[in-house]
Amino acid sequence: MNVPNRLGLTQAIHRKTSIQRLCLIRFKEDLPVGTSRKELRNLVKILQKCDHCNVLTLQEALEDNDHLYFMYEHLPCYTLQSMLESHTWTQEDLVNIIRECGAAMWFAEQLGLLHLGWTLCHILIPVANMHRPMMCKVFGFGLMGVLVTDSHERLCWSPECLEKYQAMNGNPNWMTKVERSLLPMCDSWSLGTTVFALVSRRSPALTEAQAVSKKWQFTLAIDDVDPEAKSLIEGLLDPMADRRMSSEKAMRHEWIRRRWRPPPGVRKAFLKLEDFCVSPLPKRLFGRFLVRFLDSGHLLKIAKTFYSLDIGGTGCLNLKGLQIASRSAGRPTNAAENIWDHLGADGTAISLVRFAECLAEEVIDGRALRHAFESLDDNGSEQVSAPELFDALAALDDSLTMEEVVKHIERAELDIESDEEDEHMQDHAIDYNEFVQLFPVRMARMGALKDRMLTSKSQWEDLTRSFESVSPEVDKWLRHIDTTLLTIRDLASKAVDNRNEYAGDAACGLKLQFAKIDEGLKCPPGPITQPEMQAKIKLGKKGLAQFYGFDTFMQDQALVENWHNLVSAEIKNLKAALAVNSKISGGVDSSKAHDAADSLSMKVKDLLGRVRGQLEEYASFADVLASPEALIGTCSLSGRGLRPRNGEEEDDAGDLGDDVETTPA
Repeated sequence: MNVPNRLGLTQAIHRKTSIQRLCLIRFKEDLPVGTSRKELRNLVKILQKCDHCNVLTLQEALEDNDHLYFMYEHLPCYTLQSMLESHTWTQEDLVNIIRECGAAMWFAEQLGLLHLGWTLCHILIPVANMHRPMMCKVFGFGLMGVLVTDSHERLCWSPECLEKYQAMNGNPNWMTKVERSLLPMCDSWSLGTTVFALVSRRSPALTEAQAVSKKWQFTLAIDDVDPEAKSLIEGLLDPMADRRMSSEKAMRHEWIRRRWRPPPGVRKAFLKLEDFCVSPLPKRLFGRFLVRFLDSGHLLKIAKTFYSLDIGGTGCLNLKGLQIASRSAGRPTNAAENIWDHLGADGTAISLVRFAECLAEEVIDGRALRHAFESLDDNGSEQVSAPELFDALAALDDSLTMEEVVKHIERAELDIESDEEDEHMQDHAIDYNEFVQLFPVRMARMGALKDRMLTSKSQWEDLTRSFESVSPEVDKWLRHIDTTLLTIRDLASKAVDNRNEYAGDAACGLKLQFAKIDEGLKCPPGPITQPEMQAKIKLGKKGLAQFYGFDTFMQDQALVENWHNLVSAEIKNLKAALAVNSKISGGVDSSKAHDAADSLSMKVKDLLGRVRGQLEEYASFADVLASPEALIGTCSLSGRGLRPRNGEEEDDAGDLGDDVETTPA
């Protein structure tokens, strides 16, 4: 797993649900002096509200007597620092990373969250999108001054913060000396160092002293990008803090607008979103329920559709953007307003997580699907009843009624039973096999895979039968040619034996054997008849097949290599040898006849070697296709978790907001 350990993050797995998280562990005794429980609780609440596709989201915070555990979403990733020197990204890719970092910073600033400890390691590139970066995430907003007071390097820090840090020799209270009105501009400087590093593959400052001096200069790499990039870097790295470009203006910079475009697919994405918002309430709540079980791979798939609607590139959807998308999709304006009423409940923006509700049923699969089922199955009966589903969905919307849930389950059971031969009575309970059938897109995908497997199996069987129908004829043909070659060699030896009184007859006997070889080469075994072969020969290159067949491979090879003319020269030489008038050999040139036989034998022997290799190759293919690998047994993906070990309690940690007896440092 790719986990950014330099940031203090470790991989954690929930014991009961097996859901993965990235965990930031802090000793309570290492917290900055003066950090109170109230301040920690407020930080947790704000971080959980920081729901943005380019911010590593905090899912929950836990504590025990000695530690604090901040559980972030799991993301297999590389840090920007680790890829800075080796990446092969295009200018569009660089602009997209800069836009996403600026969008994350701007969104966090609106919630009052600043970073102030920015390094290139805090920018996370998903492993799945490492070659074409998309949905990069920034980690660490809001932590500086509450959980941490330093970072492993400070070359990306603003001069104002770094100067106060050095002046106080790293004292944890250095942040109090920085003017609060300048703190947002400190993050702007850090964003500028990131832009500079992406263009030049190094930070603008090589030492902390150089960073404090605010002196830097462009490298030759600036000539490899658009001229507009220079003004963006100069605006973010302005020595005067009050004149620096804000993150909001950076997102709308001309270099970003010139190089970044939302991906295609606006119409399809908007119609999908509209269909979801007009669906029954239980279905909408079920989509919201499933979102919590989606992993990073699922969200990356959804992000491609989400980005097509993000017209402004802010990482969120607003009403104006939806109205533009509705016009592009040919839908009325009130369609966008209806979507906004359902998903934009807080009146600010629609995040990726809220948008994922409409696609959760399409992308969820595997372990996440099993975890969702078992979270509904409270009693472990391997069935989800109407009360269990109601309890889970009612927690999301108290206007839901039991009758709506019952109708939803009945509709699901009817859809399932319509595809089964033996219909059974509706029991208002869904087992796991029925549960997975509630996801039509997944079922269609699994059905397509099954159809492809059956089609492939049918094709394998046809190919195997085709080969088996011709392989006995090929074996017989090879034996016939081998026998004929032995006879030719024997007659050729006798033809040049001066002690043999029948040497002339032996040379004349070669004519019949040459004819057998020529006839065999002109019509090798296969489904194509001799007249059809002659017609293909006359067509020349136009008569050649595009690929070798399992039953026509020898005939196809004969046409490609011109077997019909392979021994024509040897036949002519033999005729010339038999037409010579000589009193000694009875009108036969035995030496010339022997040379013709020897040349023919060498050519045909080489040809037979290639045919046998081809026959063996096709036989191995047929053997593999006729006996595919055994199917893997059904894998039970259970999220029940492990039982507590000896001496271990069920819950070792509580929520940070719970009244756990601790003594804050």
